[in-house]
Amino acid sequence: MLDRGPPVTKSGKLTLRWAGWNDSLAGIKLYALAVYKMKMFGSELTHNGETALARETLDANTQLYNTTIIEPGRFANVFHDTHKFLSKRAANSPPIDPGYEELTGQPPDTISREAIPNVNGIVKYEVSHSVDHDGGCSLNSPDSWSNVDDFQSEQILLDIPRADGDSVRVWVRATDVMGNTKTDSVLVHVDSSPPVIQDVRVSGTNSSDTLQIT
Repeated sequence: MLDRGPPVTKSGKLTLRWAGWNDSLAGIKLYALAVYKMKMFGSELTHNGETALARETLDANTQLYNTTIIEPGRFANVFHDTHKFLSKRAANSPPIDPGYEELTGQPPDTISREAIPNVNGIVKYEVSHSVDHDGGCSLNSPDSWSNVDDFQSEQILLDIPRADGDSVRVWVRATDVMGNTKTDSVLVHVDSSPPVIQDVRVSGTNSSDTLQIT
């Protein structure tokens, strides 16, 4: 079988391991390896028709191979979205033998030919909130996170108990398929009380009378 290591990695190195390949008559002399960059064709990712980024011929005694692949740009949500890395993978041509590719499954367990649900390269949203009565001074970091079930809608309705004078901070954390996270927050001050007039008086000046309200 063939083992390509973790299905998702931040490293630029791929480690391939294989075992059990044999030819009882002539033996195996060489292994051939090709690395392709996948691109969108229609609604699927495919490497068919693309030129290999790297090709290597390995001695049959080699059981471990490392290669460094450098993609242009950087691994960011925009990068994933622009290149459609999370889209459905097209079938290989010629077909890959059964057992040597994952047809179904989702991260973090595996990467398969299935599309990975996402919105703009984000695969998960989480939210958290806290309330204080001190202008938000104590609301520095979330205590826990809750998943947004319908994360592709990019919205969630929160029912947060609060009273006049409270401050509410809501945090939102986005995660991409690599496990990179970005957190942002908003602070809201709650005040539904009407204005109160405390003092009304008229003061005279040389030019005109002024009405002062405090």
